[in-house]
Amino acid sequence: ENNNFKPLPFDFSRASSATVVNQSGLIETVGSGEPRIDFLGNTKGALLLEPQRTNLISYSQAFDNAAWAKNNVTVTSNAAISPDGTLNADLLNFTSSGNYIDYAGTITVGQTYTVSCYVKSAVPSNQTFVVYGNANKSSGTITATSQWQRFTHTFTADITAMSSGINSTALNQLYVWGFQLEEGSYATSYIPTSGSAVTRVAE
Repeated sequence: ENNNFKPLPFDFSRASSATVVNQSGLIETVGSGEPRIDFLGNTKGALLLEPQRTNLISYSQAFDNAAWAKNNVTVTSNAAISPDGTLNADLLNFTSSGNYIDYAGTITVGQTYTVSCYVKSAVPSNQTFVVYGNANKSSGTITATSQWQRFTHTFTADITAMSSGINSTALNQLYVWGFQLEEGSYATSYIPTSGSAVTRVAE
C-alpha cells in the first residue's frame, strides 16, 4: 500500500512439535501449533515453513544403542554439549582402519533421500570422514572442525536395503549428534527420535 509493505494477518497451523534455531544459535523444540522463528543465518529471524518429513532413524542421538552397528568404533555417550545446548552428544572413537557406525533399514527404490548429521572434531585438528546414505553412495571425504557443522548427502535409492552412517579410514575422534534420514532432496530441520521414526507435519 503506497509502496510500503504492511503486515497482514494469516492462518498458521502445525499438528506436531518441531525444532528451530533460536537467537542463541541453539536448536530448540517448539510445541504443536506454535510458529517457528528461525535464526539460522539470519540475525533478524524469519518464519520457518517446511513440508512434512519423517526421520527414519529411530535413535537419532543414542549412538550407543544396539540399533547402530559398530565396527572398530567405541561410543562414549553424553560426552559433549550438543547443538541444543545440553550434554547429550556422543563421542565416536574410530580405533582401526575400515571402521564405521551404521544404521540399517528399508527404503523405496527410485526415491530421493537426504541423510544429515551434526559433527565436530573431538581433538584440536581437522579429521576426514564420510557421512553416507547408502553403502555404495557416500558423500565423499569431508572435514570436521572444532565447531558443530551439519553434514548432508542426498542420494537416490537403487536398493531397498538402506545403510546409513559414518565411516572413517583414519583413527578419528568425532563428536556426533542428530542423525537424520528423510525422504526428499534436501535436509530439513532436525527431527529428534528415541526408539521409533518420528514425523513432523507440514506448516
